[in-house]
Formats: sequence, structure tokens, C-alpha cells
Amino acid sequence: MPPSSVFEKKHIDPSQMGKLESLLVHFNLPSPVIEGYRAHRSLIHAGIVGLIVLVVALALYNSWRSERIEKSASALSAALSQEKSKLADNLARLMDTYPRTNAALWAEIELARLAMDNKDYGKAASGYTALIDKVGGSNPLLPLLLNALAQAQEAAGKHDEAIAAYEKLQKHQTYQFIACLGLGGQYEAKKEWDKAIAVYEDYKGQLTGQMNSQEAIAMLDEKILLLRTRR
Repeated sequence: MPPSSVFEKKHIDPSQMGKLESLLVHFNLPSPVIEGYRAHRSLIHAGIVGLIVLVVALALYNSWRSERIEKSASALSAALSQEKSKLADNLARLMDTYPRTNAALWAEIELARLAMDNKDYGKAASGYTALIDKVGGSNPLLPLLLNALAQAQEAAGKHDEAIAAYEKLQKHQTYQFIACLGLGGQYEAKKEWDKAIAVYEDYKGQLTGQMNSQEAIAMLDEKILLLRTRR
């Protein structure tokens, strides 16, 4: 008697099959597949149910997240349109209600800027420092926040802290000229003329030979000449 093939089906009363098993038989799957299903029926059913629950949960989460982003953006717009006396409270409330959203991040930036407007430079610097730690190194907001932090420290008369912020800003190519002027300005404020000259000459060397750099070079030459008369 020839050996049985794996594709050979055993007759089973259809009334004893579940819907899924009937489909497997209908599509003429090999006996080992059907027998494997029968052996692990409970586990397979649990896996299918779990997958359905996961898909539904993800769909609900995405829907909730989209709605939350939309509401937070509307709340930010409404907060910024309020009179200035209520702005800080409204922004703080938004941050509590919609944490970890872009709207909350912008609210935090606005609170730091508001502190600068109110000449509370220490609070502004603390706010910008917290934001810098939060956004990370690859965020395009980072150089803007570093510049704002340097300005807050400069306004507070904390020259060393401002220098540290401008030195970090120098690492961002688009902001190097701003960082150069800020850094040199802080050394000038400390009457450290040689260090200020070194900053200006170093950046002037980087500009030499670049297109459209004549105006910046002329400005640096003027600063260097003036500082040399002060030594």
C-alpha cells in the first residue's frame, strides 16, 4: 500500500468544524496545516483576538492623538490672542492640559520670551535652558534657543554664561556670524580686548575668499582696529 501524501485529506464531518477550519479545508490546504490548526486552536484564536485588539487600540490612539494635537493648537492660538496680563496664566494652563505637544513647547518658548519682555532675565534664562535640554541636538530650534539664552544672560550681566552660550552657538554654521559678534561683544564688556580681537580675527579668516563677505569683513576690521587702540 503506497504511503499517504501530506496533501491527502482525512474526511471530517463539516458539522464538527469551526468557521476558520472550514475555510482551511475549503482552500484545500495540506493536512499538516489543518492538523496544526486543530492542535493549537486556542492559541491561534487568542493571537487573532489579540491582533484585532491591537489594531483597534492603535486606531483609537491615532484618532485621540490627532484630536489632541488639533485642540492644543487651537488652545495656543486662543491663549496668544488674549490680553497680555492673562497670557502667562493661559500658557501655563495649556502646558498642563496638553503636555508633550508642539503647542506646549511653543507655549514654553513664549513664557521665556515674556519673561525677557518683563526684564526678568534670570527666569528667561532658566526657561531657555530647560528648553535647550528638552529639544535635543538635532532640533532646528536649538540655535534659536541658544541665541535667546545668550541674550538673556547678557542682559542679566552674566558675561561668562553668555560666552558659554555663544560658544555653543558657534557650532551652528548659519549662526556663526551672530555668535562671533555676541562672543566678541562679551569679551569687550569684560574689557578683555585681546580675546575679543582673537574672536573677530578668527572669524574674519573663515570669511576670507567667501562670496558676499566683504561687508562682514569690513565690520570686523573696524572692530579690530578700534579694539587695538584700547589695548
